Amino acid sequence: MDDMYRLSYAFLQGNENINAFADKQGAVQVLVKELTDLTRRFDAAECFCNFSLGEAHVCEKIATLAGTYLVTYMDIKEPRLKRSCLWTLANILSTSNKATTTLLQMQLVPKLWKLYTAPADDLNVYQEDAAICLYLIATSAADLLSSEDRRYIAEHVHEKCASGPASEYYMHIIFQTEILRLEQELCLRNSKNLLSFVETCLQGDFKTPTEKFKVIYAVRVFTNIVATFTCIDNAKLIKNLVETLKRLFALQDESLTMDLLRLVKNIMNLQQSDKLLDHLQVHAFGSMQLYI
Repeated sequence: MDDMYRLSYAFLQGNENINAFADKQGAVQVLVKELTDLTRRFDAAECFCNFSLGEAHVCEKIATLAGTYLVTYMDIKEPRLKRSCLWTLANILSTSNKATTTLLQMQLVPKLWKLYTAPADDLNVYQEDAAICLYLIATSAADLLSSEDRRYIAEHVHEKCASGPASEYYMHIIFQTEILRLEQELCLRNSKNLLSFVETCLQGDFKTPTEKFKVIYAVRVFTNIVATFTCIDNAKLIKNLVETLKRLFALQDESLTMDLLRLVKNIMNLQQSDKLLDHLQVHAFGSMQLYI
């Protein structure tokens, strides 16, 4: 255990130590074996967490040799081991798309989604860690997702509560993975919760980076909903949100306004759009003048 601690500490000193260990024949395999020991796997997992701070080739080796254990241990109830695995996975996902591809083949997305959408209680405290992993996948590796992964998210899209932990990542994940376009039928079945989530996010005060992040991606998701789900009574939904949209236009935030104008463009394609635009046109027109 002392050796494991020293090794873990050495990894924190820089890439030189990490690369030396990665290049030593059989060294990583020995560390992987420690993951199977019931008493030593906790220290081994923490060691891998620091080891995963290395460059892409290191993360690729970890994913290939230890990925199965890292993903499998997400199902256990040991907090220390579970969190170490999640942190290691996040390091890998942020470093190498090749390693990400390897991990995605191990049912990573369904396991992450289950943790992310779990109700918050004393036993389920991993929503933030799971959200960060999903965020990294959605941001940098959405094109690597399989149709099965997207379908799983679409089937379970309703399971995330807007007031739950790490809910600020939800709209971003939905938008970046393009499930509204690629899994329309499944998303439509679960559209009630999705639309409720959008409405909740749009009520944000836009004062903090987190709130801005939520609002901008909620507008983007809403824009896609208006364009994609023609059978939903979007007109009624938009009418209910007119005051909110007016408030958002009035903020005159450049990035947000461009997204709002894309939303207005999609609204124009709706039946009964004239009355809705009557409510919004002053704000939308005023915002357009800023970019002419």
